[in-house]
Amino acid sequence: MIVFADPGGPEVIAISLWSSREDAETYAREAYLGLLSRLATLIERAPAVRTFQLAYSSLHPAGVATFPSQSAITTPIGSPGA
Repeated sequence: MIVFADPGGPEVIAISLWSSREDAETYAREAYLGLLSRLATLIERAPAVRTFQLAYSSLHPAGVATFPSQSAITTPIGSPGA
């Protein structure tokens, strides 16, 4: 989980990273509503949830094996600065 907070305002962005789509879907079905109920007194409205597919990571070695299900809309890129 990575959380960004606007120091001058109320906006917060939380990014959760999952090992698999199945793990994310299980969380959405089984734990997400419980989290929302615990946050109810802290938030004005339900968060907007969006799902993205990993397109590039500087934390992993480059190569096809790293991204076996890479989106067709992404273009392979070299290392940063290449």
